Amino acid sequence: MCTERYIDQSSTDFEFQRMFEKYEAYQLSLKRQRDSANIVSTAREEGREEGIHIGIDKEKQRMAREMKQAGEPIPKIILYTHLTEQEISKL
Repeated sequence: MCTERYIDQSSTDFEFQRMFEKYEAYQLSLKRQRDSANIVSTAREEGREEGIHIGIDKEKQRMAREMKQAGEPIPKIILYTHLTEQEISKL
């Protein structure tokens, strides 16, 4: 009695190909997820940094305005705020 099983090689190759395609699709979906997460993370960080710079600029302008109202000389305001003379004159 023969106990060997006959394996149809073509159907096995086909099944393997389908499994490989599913694996590739899964890997691609993981890559897209990671890319999206990195894009969002980078955008948040850039937004945070931009917000900090805007806040710093507003604080410099507020300080320059107060110094100007207090009668401080323009060179001193420039020294402390790092604003230009044109920026200070617009305040």
